[in-house]
Amino acid sequence: MEQTDVELLRAYELDGDESAFTQLVERHGGWIFAAARRRLGDDHLADDATQAVFVVLAGKASRLVGSKRRSLSPWLFHVMHFACARIRRSESRGAERDGLARAARVQGLADRPSSDGALLHLMEDSIAELPVVEREPIVRRFYQRQSFAEIAKAMNITAEAARKRVSRALIKIKDLMVRDGVDAIPDAFLGAFDNTASRAGRAGQRAVDGRRIDLIAKGTVAMVEDSKACEYPVVSAEFFVTDVEANLEFFEKIGFRRRYIETLDAMGRVPRASLVAGVGRIWLRRAAESEGTRPSPGVTLYFWIDGGPDVLIAHRKRIAEEGVAVSPFFDDHSLRNFTVTTPDGYSIGFFTQYR
Repeated sequence: MEQTDVELLRAYELDGDESAFTQLVERHGGWIFAAARRRLGDDHLADDATQAVFVVLAGKASRLVGSKRRSLSPWLFHVMHFACARIRRSESRGAERDGLARAARVQGLADRPSSDGALLHLMEDSIAELPVVEREPIVRRFYQRQSFAEIAKAMNITAEAARKRVSRALIKIKDLMVRDGVDAIPDAFLGAFDNTASRAGRAGQRAVDGRRIDLIAKGTVAMVEDSKACEYPVVSAEFFVTDVEANLEFFEKIGFRRRYIETLDAMGRVPRASLVAGVGRIWLRRAAESEGTRPSPGVTLYFWIDGGPDVLIAHRKRIAEEGVAVSPFFDDHSLRNFTVTTPDGYSIGFFTQYR
């Protein structure tokens, strides 16, 4: 008999069974990635959102295991929804910092959905508002691609009851969308959503198959362990650099860990890579000579250090011992901070709050 989501999570939390966590990633990673990509319009951002969802899941495992829920689907949808919203806000702020080129890219992503695409986004906002008992059949039907019989088995109800629950939830979603300003919802809209979700779900499942599943699962466990010692906010930033390998070495010295590295190109150079610390990620991408690599003056990416000034002092000392030049401590609005400079001139700051 197939284990429920919570049974798998219990095996991971109580028995340290990482294969159980991998099964959860296999079960839910595809539809989460597909939904995130539909909202964010970018594979790398969708990957960030998917990773963030499973980091939160691992971090909340103890509380979720103690709950009476059998399925994690509605809870995972809710986390995915907020992760995507947070990433979009982060991208928008980054566009404001980095200038017109990135702003145009972000605006392009925002403009990409058709009118039906805008309705899909509004629909997903409405799904996130549903109570868990109403959200679960919707997520199972339209995201996990389950039949009414499969929904019935998972929720311990009849197939007819599953169909009615989906129908009632859809009516409530329509009401929420009308409340938010949609004058009329085309009759074919739900069918279009069904088809879109199906295509995206299949593509998303392919995207998280095989080695990527293993990387997400193992990377999540490692990130959660790292975050116990040093908490960073959820941050995803991309830097264009002249030498990816040199920047990988630099970020390792300031506390990041290599996560993903592409194969060498024809010239033997690394074209792209990423690093993680806590639940934050840095993407490095080798820049073409015409793109340039210098940041805008005064732009600094800051990471929060949990534990107060003593932990911040210790972190600065560790970095200095690695041979990295560090700034003096600064105090801004009761927040103590210091900065370092990457090989390409980006400023990276670390800060904390006095207790």
